[in-house]
Amino acid sequence: MSNTSIIIHLVFRTKHSVPAIPIEQEREFYAYMYGVLKKRDCWVHRIGGMPDHVHLLFELHPAQSLSLLVRELKVSSGNWLKMHKELYPKFCGWGDEYYAYSCGVDAIPALKEYIMSQKEHHTRRSLRDELLQIVEKLGFSADSLTYFFRDKA
Repeated sequence: MSNTSIIIHLVFRTKHSVPAIPIEQEREFYAYMYGVLKKRDCWVHRIGGMPDHVHLLFELHPAQSLSLLVRELKVSSGNWLKMHKELYPKFCGWGDEYYAYSCGVDAIPALKEYIMSQKEHHTRRSLRDELLQIVEKLGFSADSLTYFFRDKA
């Protein structure tokens, strides 16, 4: 029997970082995202975020392609948000880029706590500063943030 552990922390933002996911409506939105991941046989540890971005912590099923899964998450959730325009009137799409990195099982508790405390966390730190810390920790170039925050017209 094969065993895999492909734990992914995924972050993506709304187009132009518009605060388009009202806190009062985020529960329904996160439930939708949960359903997309479950449909693709991914084990979800935590979903959370802010009005302008979302964090997902999940175990990627080995038969899934991360890039295709992210595309499906962004397209289907974008369509869902647009179908519920009365609840999410500011949503105009997702940013073009995303950050995803794998982590070990031992990181799950801290990442779950981190995602659950986004509201408090972002009273002290912007999304840009948050991602800068992540990319530096992972050894990526800080220049990659330029692409993350750039949107096509």
